[in-house]
Amino acid sequence: MSVPRRRFLKSGALAAVAVGLLSKAPLIAFGQDSTRSATQDGTYPIPYEAKTDRVFYFTKSTFDPYLDTDFTVRAGVLVATLRLIEVEACGSPAPKGAGECFSLTFRADRTLSIARTIHTFDHYALGKFDLFVSETKMKNDPDTIYYVAVINHRTEAGPPPKPEKPPARESRPKSKPGRDPEQ
Repeated sequence: MSVPRRRFLKSGALAAVAVGLLSKAPLIAFGQDSTRSATQDGTYPIPYEAKTDRVFYFTKSTFDPYLDTDFTVRAGVLVATLRLIEVEACGSPAPKGAGECFSLTFRADRTLSIARTIHTFDHYALGKFDLFVSETKMKNDPDTIYYVAVINHRTEAGPPPKPEKPPARESRPKSKPGRDPEQ
């Protein structure tokens, strides 16, 4: 069966377009701009805009002295007071030089909004900054409104480790029944 030239060219062009789109799939999946390239260790550089945000430089020790102090939070026209009640490091310790991850738990005097979004926080010592907070409930106090923010500055300390190779199997020539492979 012969394939008409027109159909062959059309199929070839569609295949080339598909390959081109699929080669960009990892960048799209990880939210990376195709104009920025990965560094030698496989990570992407932090954009300049992120480095100009004050939150980029906040650490757990930034918030520790302000435990049990009030933050004013603006959610559109609504203004609420959130009290910082807990500053906690994330689960596992980060490898040396890999940054820091911590969470902030606030008790609120009212609900900020139905949508989980970024809110503008204001504090007498830390100034104004934006944080993404999510409403949560505490088992021991289900009637009070709580919000949690997670700040994750962790970076990988290089590319992920390669999986170990399975032990090599001995390769012996297969012998036919009745024959000795040593001959």
